[in-house]
Amino acid sequence: MERPSWQSRTVLSAVERWRQKIREDLKYTPNGSSIPEDVWRSRHKRILIGVVAHIPLLLALGLYEGTESVVTGATIPSIPTWLVVGQLSIVLALALLSNWSRFSRRTRTAIGSFGLMTTSTLLVQFSGGYIEAHFHFFVVMGVIALYEDWLPFAIGLLYVATGHVIFSMIDPTRVYNHTAAIEYPWAWAGIHAVFILGLSGALISNWYSIERSREESEARLREVTAQTNQLQDIEEAKAEAERQREEVKELATTIEQRANEYGEVMRKCANGDLTQRMDTSSDHEAMADIATTFNRMMDDLSETIVRIQEFADEVAVQSEEATASVESVQYASEEVRGSTQEIATGAEHQTEQLVETVDEMNTLSASVEEVAAAANQVAATSEQAADRGEDAQDHARNAIAEMSVIERRTEQAVEDVESLDDEIKRISEIIELINGIAEQTNLLALNASIEAARAGEAGDGFAVVADEIKQLAGEASRATTDIETLIGEIVASTEGAVDDMQATGESITDGVETVEETLDAVEDVVAQFDEVNQGVQEISKATDEQSTSTEEVVGMVEEVTGVSEQTAAEASTVSTASEQQLDSLEEVSTSVNALSARADRLHALLDAFEVGDAVPVSGEPVAADRTRTSSMSVSTDGGFRFEN
Repeated sequence: MERPSWQSRTVLSAVERWRQKIREDLKYTPNGSSIPEDVWRSRHKRILIGVVAHIPLLLALGLYEGTESVVTGATIPSIPTWLVVGQLSIVLALALLSNWSRFSRRTRTAIGSFGLMTTSTLLVQFSGGYIEAHFHFFVVMGVIALYEDWLPFAIGLLYVATGHVIFSMIDPTRVYNHTAAIEYPWAWAGIHAVFILGLSGALISNWYSIERSREESEARLREVTAQTNQLQDIEEAKAEAERQREEVKELATTIEQRANEYGEVMRKCANGDLTQRMDTSSDHEAMADIATTFNRMMDDLSETIVRIQEFADEVAVQSEEATASVESVQYASEEVRGSTQEIATGAEHQTEQLVETVDEMNTLSASVEEVAAAANQVAATSEQAADRGEDAQDHARNAIAEMSVIERRTEQAVEDVESLDDEIKRISEIIELINGIAEQTNLLALNASIEAARAGEAGDGFAVVADEIKQLAGEASRATTDIETLIGEIVASTEGAVDDMQATGESITDGVETVEETLDAVEDVVAQFDEVNQGVQEISKATDEQSTSTEEVVGMVEEVTGVSEQTAAEASTVSTASEQQLDSLEEVSTSVNALSARADRLHALLDAFEVGDAVPVSGEPVAADRTRTSSMSVSTDGGFRFEN
């Protein structure tokens, strides 16, 4: 790749410098944010007051007409009142909008700047375009600079350029008061804009310098603040080090004093005064721990000394008691030796009696086994009888059930026969009715025959019919008579059957009662068989247990026999051991006397220690903050062993 020439590098370097310059200018061009809120509010308030203060002055100037001859000699043109009031109303509205807090800070800045520039325009127009009135634009641009924002300058520049052009086209005499400007308004508008632009550039350049100086001042202020904070930290660290040095010095003095106190306590304890304690109320934790540990150690040591003293006293007392006990044991051993000889003789005699008892128990065991076998056979027979009794109960219950069915059927048959008797009675009534109808028919036939005889030949046919009816009525009467006879016989038979069935029902009822009584008796018999069976079973069980117990007794008697034989043998051994025990008791008596002498010597040595009243003799802890206790026991070699 071809490298760029020096001309290209120069151009690139110049372009880069310009870019850097533009970035720097943009960086330091103010946008109003560097002003604190309270400062901005104060400046904005004064600017709005200035805008509102222009309104009465402009109103007076706008309403004035003619030549002012006292001060300036200027000729003021005539302006319609409505136009003056309308334009001043716009200025007032801009001031009010700029004071509305709902708008942002920069928006209110722009509206206020626009209103202030409008007062300059109205001053030029109301004065008739005097060039001196244009100086007001330059003053306003300086006032707007108080916002330290490039936006009001842009608004002012555009306002001047566009305002001069627009109003010059409408009425140049309201903007300029000389012929050249009136004839060439565009050119003179540009001239005014250039002057305003120059003023803006000068002010922005001043702002640029101010912003850079402000940035440098803030940087230096931050450095100074950091150095000040660092110095304060150093001073605080120095003061802290001095305070710690004083604390260490004071602590060393305190520790030295406390060490001397602790040394005195240790010296007294070493001389035997075990009541001395170290003061634990120390600000130094290590010294407090040393005092606490030492006090615990002395508490344990004091308690140990007290327990040793108690132990020595107890040893002395126990030695005396042991001496007396040894003498008693020696006397008792003499008696034991005589008793063991008597026991040996009695044990031999007891052994002979136990052998005879074993023979008798064997005979009893055989008898009990025979009784148990017989009881088992009786139990089986009783159980069979109970089973048969239960079968008889079942058959009796079945017979009662069948007889109950027969009784119900008999009762139903009696009811049916009685119902049949009622029906037969109804048939008799119907037959009587038919018989009455036959008699009436016979009378009608007789009457008809009489009437036919009266009619002569004309009634011959009717007479024949009447005879036939009379014959039929007679036959019906004879038939009903036969039926009545049969019904009478049926009624008689039915009444006999009812009587027989009722008698049968009563017999069945009696039979049921008899069977129920029989069933109750069978149930009683079965219950008795059950009780007998249960008793026999208990007897069988008892005889089995008795047989087992008898066998166990035989075994126990045999075992006792063996023990008795062993007792007889050991009784001789005990007699021999009693003689050896007497010899050993004499040696024990000698050792107990020696132990008592050593206990007296130990008590004399312990009297050299002073433990005070604070140490209990019951074994409880001495200090309230103790966490361990000591115990003491006699070792197997005759010395002492301490346990924690």
